[in-house]
Amino acid sequence: MMEAHSIVGLVGMGGIGKTTLCKYLYNYEKRNNHIRHQFEKFTQGIYKMELLNEVEALRLFLFYTFQGANDNKCKQLNDQVKAIIKACGALPLSLEVIGQYLKKYNLKDIDERKEIWKEALKRLEEAKPFDGYNDDEMLWKRLRISYDNLAMDEKSIFLDFAYIICELYKSKGLRISKDWLARIWNSTIRIENLENMSLIKWNDKVNGYMMHDQLRDMDRAIEREKPNLS
Repeated sequence: MMEAHSIVGLVGMGGIGKTTLCKYLYNYEKRNNHIRHQFEKFTQGIYKMELLNEVEALRLFLFYTFQGANDNKCKQLNDQVKAIIKACGALPLSLEVIGQYLKKYNLKDIDERKEIWKEALKRLEEAKPFDGYNDDEMLWKRLRISYDNLAMDEKSIFLDFAYIICELYKSKGLRISKDWLARIWNSTIRIENLENMSLIKWNDKVNGYMMHDQLRDMDRAIEREKPNLS
């Protein structure tokens, strides 16, 4: 594919891993019309991104969930691992965020962890789209499990990040450092917790913190759910 075509398009639902796997992106706004015309000419050169297969999904989930954990405890949760991967729909972003959420409980007693995993699985299985819901909204319902388990001040930081910080980067090109965020919210620990849960990520390319587009959009959807007090 790469040798046969000069242009390769990655197509797929949100959270499938397109951004994660693409290390270099063109400036979309400046090249929008040009790219559209090129795609119209070379539609046979578009590569549709597929979901992870069973082995790939398992490897990715284990990496985020059990990194550094006791192998014996991993084996004791084998059935739950398979069920959660299936409930995540093998979407890389979902596997990463849910995996990082469950990793927080690695040091707890195995019986307690099984109850936590059972509750997480229940939430994931309930994250099915209603009539009129699209794939993005279904993904948001899965990702929201991690958001719902944040402390109140962490939820506030998470929501502010999408609405304010992401816009500052987009409009001003502002470099979002950990120290800068810590000064705003007066808490390095809270920022690190969001990072450890993959809700925000350090990006070496921009030398600052970023938020995945799907997490940002989920963030804004949560904000829209809040009652209007005006």
